[in-house]
Amino acid sequence: MTTKWRNIDIRALAMLASCVLSAWHIFINPIPNADAFSYLRTATVYLDSGIAAAFSWYPSATYPVLMGVLNQATGINLLTAGQLINTLFYAVVVYAFISIPLEFRNSSRIALIAAVFILVFPTLNEYRYYLIRDIGFLAFMLLAALQLIRYAKRENNAHAIAFIFLVLAAALFRSEALVYLPLAPVALLAHSRGNWGSFLKIEGFLLAVSACVLALFFLLNVDVVNILQRVLTVYWPFLRDALSAMSDADSTLSVAIFGDYASNFSGQYIWLFMLTGLSAVLLAQLLNGLGIPVLLLFLYGVVKHKAVFSDKNVRVMLFFNVVAFMILLVFLALTRFISTRYTMMFSLSVLAVLPLVLDNLLTRIEQLQRRKLAQAVLVFLVLFSAIDAHVSFGGSRNSLQNAVDWLANNTLEGDALFTNSRYIAYYSGKVENYDEISRYMEDGAIQNSQYGTIMVLMMSSSNDAQIARSLEFQQLEPLAAFPNEQEPEVLIYRRLGN
Repeated sequence: MTTKWRNIDIRALAMLASCVLSAWHIFINPIPNADAFSYLRTATVYLDSGIAAAFSWYPSATYPVLMGVLNQATGINLLTAGQLINTLFYAVVVYAFISIPLEFRNSSRIALIAAVFILVFPTLNEYRYYLIRDIGFLAFMLLAALQLIRYAKRENNAHAIAFIFLVLAAALFRSEALVYLPLAPVALLAHSRGNWGSFLKIEGFLLAVSACVLALFFLLNVDVVNILQRVLTVYWPFLRDALSAMSDADSTLSVAIFGDYASNFSGQYIWLFMLTGLSAVLLAQLLNGLGIPVLLLFLYGVVKHKAVFSDKNVRVMLFFNVVAFMILLVFLALTRFISTRYTMMFSLSVLAVLPLVLDNLLTRIEQLQRRKLAQAVLVFLVLFSAIDAHVSFGGSRNSLQNAVDWLANNTLEGDALFTNSRYIAYYSGKVENYDEISRYMEDGAIQNSQYGTIMVLMMSSSNDAQIARSLEFQQLEPLAAFPNEQEPEVLIYRRLGN
């Protein structure tokens, strides 16, 4: 029996554990994330009008289209279909992540360490119940990284072609994957000095595959130019505003930062101020994405095990970090915001190298007199990360479902509804454009609503002042509060005619 268990691939057990963890997260988080309703809308467009209409509605429609296909094949609802697809993608992420450090050092302990890392890493696991396209992107990108590492080691053309197709698959979920196609193979030059042959070969494959894909799109009448234009139009306003703000010494932004007088002297350095500030924001988000345990282990590896990072195979993976960092920097410069979710590719690229560091650390600990204390510290960090990743300490979101039940029992079919919750908008059936609902109400949203409108509002600091002002002027009649009036999360009002 013992021999039989030893022959089991740890990756298979880790993938099974991943599926169990996904089921757990879905069970304890029955309320979907806000982005889920955009995917539900796109999936509905696919079911009603076909795949071309879905991509016309939402350029990165691969994930919701898969939801629609699974719905057609099995009959399960779209929300469950999205959760099942992401459960599968999470399992692929686990498999690919464990496989990467095994390419550097093939041992069962490395596989076990990598499995523990990926299953307790908070930044990744806290999104298990989310309906987001990011997980499909991560799954294909990690598989692509694995193939590039194997190509660097063996120079087998099959790995090069697999890398290209996997990156293209990732681009169906997030378009920034295309940046990795020309840039990631540069890592081959860091793998072996002067290894131009392998680099030029994979770039040649890239050109050939790209031509074939474009020809296929042409035959299928897919308007690639229109799709790219729609993607670019999302970022063009950000680029225009950023260039305007950083180039104009007399801009409103310069005056707001330096003041009316000081802007006359310091306004010309607004671009430097923005660059430094945004770099600090990016650094803070990257540190937040990695987490304290991972950061400590990374710093330990840099100081004590520099040889790990100088390994020629490891350098290929580290170059993925460079590309991911460049993408994050450009994104932040354009949009001036970034969330932890966008740092996951960078974080996983760092994390994939750290099993080697921990393996070296465990070897050193075995030689220490106080090894039990050191082992206890490591166990504590693993438990800390596991609890952070898989146990929710936030308040229950049952208030949203309670509000939906209240609406079903206390309103008529024709009653107008205003809400800042996509969940309530969708499940009440009273809001047609449920996917366009914003949690943050515009100024005057309450005052501009028609008399008699039922208003279901989620509490937030940005909305409190508007609600308080409307109550003061007797424009709202309180109807219900959930979970209770003392600590409300969702408030229900009727708009009065005052």
